[in-house]
Amino acid sequence: MTIFTSFAGVAILIACLGLYGLAMFMAELRFKEVGIRKVLGATEGSLLILLTRDSFDSAHLLPPFHSHFVVGHGQMAGFISLS
Repeated sequence: MTIFTSFAGVAILIACLGLYGLAMFMAELRFKEVGIRKVLGATEGSLLILLTRDSFDSAHLLPPFHSHFVVGHGQMAGFISLS
C-alpha cells in the first residue's frame, strides 16, 4: 500500500508542476501587456487578478484544484513588480 501511495504522491506533484509551468508560460506570453498596463497605472493586484482569471477560465476546473496558484502567486507578483 505504501508503494501505491508514494507513486500517487509523485503523480500529483508532477501534475502540479505542470500546471504551475503552464501558468508561468501564460504570464510570460503577456509580458508586453503587463508592462503597458503598469505604465498606464494598473496596480499589481489588478494585474494578478487578470492573470489568475485567465488561467481559471482556460482550465475550466474548480478552484480547489488550482493549488499551483497558491505557490505561483508569489512568483507572479515578483514577475509583475520587475516589469
